[in-house]
Amino acid sequence: GPQKAGMRAVMSEQVFQQVLQVLRSRTREAEGNWSHRYRTNMEKIRSGDVLALAEVVRTLSQRDREKGLSTGERKMLDSARQILLSEIVLTRGLELEQANSLLDRVLAQ
Repeated sequence: GPQKAGMRAVMSEQVFQQVLQVLRSRTREAEGNWSHRYRTNMEKIRSGDVLALAEVVRTLSQRDREKGLSTGERKMLDSARQILLSEIVLTRGLELEQANSLLDRVLAQ
């Protein structure tokens, strides 16, 4: 059916800037073993908090560049990135391709 107006709160400019800041920042490797990191990331994704989501995308993207990711972590990065992208597309009125290249650009900084 038609989408109900106001289902999704528009991401404020302030939150959007915070997301970009999180994505740009460098992170220390999370303490603990693989399963601990995995659980922590999973909780962040499930929290529905867009900043926590951005942290997962940043951390895993950085790890991917430095050390590579396991299959599980790669899947997690893909899904976290998809969710973040759809948030940005829905709330910022960008095309998916624009949002995608924005994400790549910011993560590469």
